[in-house]
Amino acid sequence: MPMGHPTSHPKEWLAPMLRTWRVQYLRVATGRRVFPDGHVHLDGWPTATVLGRIRAEGEGAGQRGTVGQHFAEVYTGEALLIWRAMHGMPIGPKEVLYAKTLARDPVRLQAQMLGLKTSAYWSLLDNAYYYLAGRVVVIENTPNNGTASKHGT
Repeated sequence: MPMGHPTSHPKEWLAPMLRTWRVQYLRVATGRRVFPDGHVHLDGWPTATVLGRIRAEGEGAGQRGTVGQHFAEVYTGEALLIWRAMHGMPIGPKEVLYAKTLARDPVRLQAQMLGLKTSAYWSLLDNAYYYLAGRVVVIENTPNNGTASKHGT
């Protein structure tokens, strides 16, 4: 785990993990994946299937490529670790963490929408980071914690 210096704030090493969780959460919630260049891929019927071609090209469309569907309905890697670590988090810190991670509104507006003062928002967010940090460390260091290990056993 990329914790860096033991005295560093958990936000520093949780930030990349939360970004990964955000991408996967939004994909599960919206059924689409947005790439950094702005390209959007809708999960479901890809244009490589006959139905996808008919929808895209109309009558006379033919099948080309590989037939298949992809539905991202689970978390993987660090996103799974974050999701598991969030389990049982008190609602206050969890709501603030969701708002901070998923919303793009200014913090002042996020706090207002949650019915909080800005100082309480920051305090709850700090609590959320420390909660996650403790849980991530425990989950990662628990032998055979219900998931396959990195070595396939």
